Amino acid sequence: MNWLTNFIRPRISSIVKDQKDVPDNLWQKCPSCEGMLFHKEFKANHNVCYHCDFHMPIKVYDRLALMFDDGVYETVALPKVPHDPLKFKDRKKYADRLKESQAKTGEKDAIIIARGGIGGQNAVIAAFNFAFMGGSMGTAVGEGIVRASEEAIKTK
Repeated sequence: MNWLTNFIRPRISSIVKDQKDVPDNLWQKCPSCEGMLFHKEFKANHNVCYHCDFHMPIKVYDRLALMFDDGVYETVALPKVPHDPLKFKDRKKYADRLKESQAKTGEKDAIIIARGGIGGQNAVIAAFNFAFMGGSMGTAVGEGIVRASEEAIKTK
């Protein structure tokens, strides 16, 4: 029997219980300096630690919104390609990895093509989605780069 757990903790709990509950997900810790980062300020700083300037990953759609004027852009559909023409396999079949990543991210492949304006000029961006198999370059990525190039030529 510990007097801290038996007497002090219930006393503190009864005092604090009436206070407004604070959600646990308002803060995160910087992996570099271990400083606490308030989510709203962290997002406003574009996923850069405001203590040590450590750059943390940013989602591909957030990155695109930062790059295009006023965050306005439209995505370009990826071309249809065979899923695994080489029948590649290491510990898992590539086709199985592809299906898992598609289910996890909701994307067809590791590349996102978007068009919009940057500084008032037409622009096309082909961006890797690292959440999709670490930005793995499959058949669709190569075809996506070609599609992005064609789109850039078409929109000047």
